[in-house]
Amino acid sequence: MKNVFLRLCGGFSVMVRPDEDLDIDLDSVDCFDTFSRGHALMKFRYEGIEVTLYRSGGLIFYHFEDQEKAGEYALEIWERMGIRP
Repeated sequence: MKNVFLRLCGGFSVMVRPDEDLDIDLDSVDCFDTFSRGHALMKFRYEGIEVTLYRSGGLIFYHFEDQEKAGEYALEIWERMGIRP
């Protein structure tokens, strides 16, 4: 699986997503201490960074601009959920 990196408008955030959408059952994801959860997305902190995970597998890292590190964190997050990109 390849990653797609996008810098969001306004800066200071990075989106990382798999090149093919996943269909993650967010209700079954219990490996993160979430502070917001819904059917389409969940929010949690990873390495001190606020992260939004979408059902498609896409991740947004807020107040964070290091695209390379965001890619590494995305791989770690997906692996913790049992997704092998």
